[in-house]
Amino acid sequence: MARRFYLSRILFDAADLGGIGAWRHKLQTYSGVAYRGGEIFSDPATGLPARKSLLVAADDEREAEWAADLDLVRFPAVSLDTRLTRLPQDEQQMLRAGIAAHGFSDREMRRLFDEARTLRDLLNNLGRLNNPEFDADQESAAP
Repeated sequence: MARRFYLSRILFDAADLGGIGAWRHKLQTYSGVAYRGGEIFSDPATGLPARKSLLVAADDEREAEWAADLDLVRFPAVSLDTRLTRLPQDEQQMLRAGIAAHGFSDREMRRLFDEARTLRDLLNNLGRLNNPEFDADQESAAP
């Protein structure tokens, strides 16, 4: 079983907590999925999520269940040292389009990608939006 990174959309689940509701990320809606990460950073003034999505590392043995889910962006299963420019062009475009579809502005997209040479850099940039201590190397390790 391999571990893969996903950008998971944050959703409000009105049925959670006995009808009170709670913020969750999309991968949590699939029962029994083992994942790492998933911290939702909330705006201290409103209590609402500060971002529309977050980065998680999940075991991909059941990936077929969510492969077509547009609320999840799948990152390539390559070494974290892989230079982004070495990814096939169509994969680069799909990754950018998927991230942008999760509500990232053009400015945020430029920052995410301009400051990233490798997949590790991009994952760390995304992960640290919700968790300042995010480390792609630790999150990709087996539990």
